[in-house]
Amino acid sequence: PQRGLPRVHKDTQNMTIPAVALGAMKLAVGVTSAAAGVAQSINANKRQGELYEQNGQAAKDAYFLETHLTNKKLMDERKATSQKKQDNSIKRMKASATALTAAATGGVQGGSVSQVLDDYKRSEGVVSDRLDQSLESAESQSVYNMMGSQAKAQARINSIPLPDNSNIYASVIRGAGSVMGEFSDFKDLYDGDYDV
Repeated sequence: PQRGLPRVHKDTQNMTIPAVALGAMKLAVGVTSAAAGVAQSINANKRQGELYEQNGQAAKDAYFLETHLTNKKLMDERKATSQKKQDNSIKRMKASATALTAAATGGVQGGSVSQVLDDYKRSEGVVSDRLDQSLESAESQSVYNMMGSQAKAQARINSIPLPDNSNIYASVIRGAGSVMGEFSDFKDLYDGDYDV
């Protein structure tokens, strides 16, 4: 061999310096490619994490809006039931007062007047019970609606998977394997001994 030039491996006696340089370039490209693959995996994981967070927040926002609307509807139903009960009570009191006035004017007393007043009270009680049953049904339905909203939000959150770090590790392993393969090819071309 000539002084100052590297010696090549015995199997590659006919290899020239450009061939060794080509091997070194392949090694450099392999390292660059491996680094780019790892960076791409890291960026993909970061995007997946951002998407997961955005989706989770949107699901929570939708859940809170749905439960707020369900609660508001229930509060409105309670107010309406209370108002109907008050109206029914006022109606019964007016009817009772009218019946008492008519009985007093007509000279009617005793059991028949009491019976009419009791009928008014029973009628008010029946209407009040029906209103209470309707309100209980609305309350039960609102509980089911909120459970459904919660399940829907959870399903939405679960629809986007968490970022998976294993793809980063796989990229590192693939990149290391590629670099080792290129290095092995380069080492086969050039054994690293120098004549000085």
